[in-house]
Amino acid sequence: MHEQLLTKIALNTDIGIIVLNSEKTIVLWNKWIEKTSRRASTETIGKSLSKVFPETIGSRLDQAISGAINSGNSALLSSAWNLHTLPLFKTESTDTRLMQSLMIKPISFDGESYCLLEVFDVTNSNNREALLREKTSESVHALNAAETASKTKTEYVSTVSHELRTPLTSITGALGLILGGVVGEIPEKARGLIEVANYNTTRLLSIINDLLDIEKIEAGKMEFIFSQVDLNQLCSQVVEHNQNYAQSHNVRFECHLNKRPMLVSADTHRISQVLANLLSNAAKFSFADHAVTVTLNEIANKHCRVAIQNHGNGIPESYQETLFEKFTQVQGNQSASKGSGLGLNICRAIINKHDGNIGFHSILHDTTTFFFDLKLVDSAN
Repeated sequence: MHEQLLTKIALNTDIGIIVLNSEKTIVLWNKWIEKTSRRASTETIGKSLSKVFPETIGSRLDQAISGAINSGNSALLSSAWNLHTLPLFKTESTDTRLMQSLMIKPISFDGESYCLLEVFDVTNSNNREALLREKTSESVHALNAAETASKTKTEYVSTVSHELRTPLTSITGALGLILGGVVGEIPEKARGLIEVANYNTTRLLSIINDLLDIEKIEAGKMEFIFSQVDLNQLCSQVVEHNQNYAQSHNVRFECHLNKRPMLVSADTHRISQVLANLLSNAAKFSFADHAVTVTLNEIANKHCRVAIQNHGNGIPESYQETLFEKFTQVQGNQSASKGSGLGLNICRAIINKHDGNIGFHSILHDTTTFFFDLKLVDSAN
């Protein structure tokens, strides 16, 4: 009864079942195999597999069947590996070959050796894999193309920026000398034009320097030379060097130093660059006739916080999350068009390189405070 039930299940299951005896003669041929091979069981039972499928003679399948019967070895074959599996077809109405996976297993019954062939239709899964490989290949190709385009763009921007910086530096220097009276007295009308030219070339040179810094940061080529630095002294120097800039915006810079040395390991040039950028932003966005204050305080975990505060319109909430991203500029402010939109992004990259933290607090129509934190070092080190 059980044997009849198992035979019925094997004959009607949704995978192919073929059972061969020790002579490789077919003793079971289920309906799935009938359909996909287009050979009824009445045509195959009692015949050798090689007679039904002559192409299997001497093939890897024939060898695997012999190994299962004679040595008790199991094997897995697949049409995807071009191992001459059975000539099966997807439907009776087409000659499209079925992609298949064959499991060959040894079976013992009543002292006799048999071989069980389980045949699985893997056409859909193989097609999906092929499609996935194709899409992956397309994605890799698109990624490579994008990387090439990005590299070309970066190299182009870098080359153009370098080519522009040299003549602009010369022009800015020449205009500065003229305004300084080196060539003699300048007529009032001419002075106004020269001042405009000097302002705009200086601004353009600043934008080019920002572009070059961004290119260095993204390429991992920005150099840092670390040494022990007293932030009190550094902040005092940078504030003093930028007082003329503050006056041009009708504000003043005030520096409130800490009573004891604030020693950090830092690149003096790069931290000066951060300070100068934050000071210039504070001046540009400050109400006239107000002070921009720089304060230094020791905070938790042996860090020093440098804070630059101004009084102005503040930063709208809609800009606060992206303020440190490239090319972010607060719209509706006349000063926004005077920069590259790269300064804060560069500042963040520099502070990150120092394992520090940078951020801000802003109250609309009141005060805005930008700050960065650096780890203090022991003066004995």
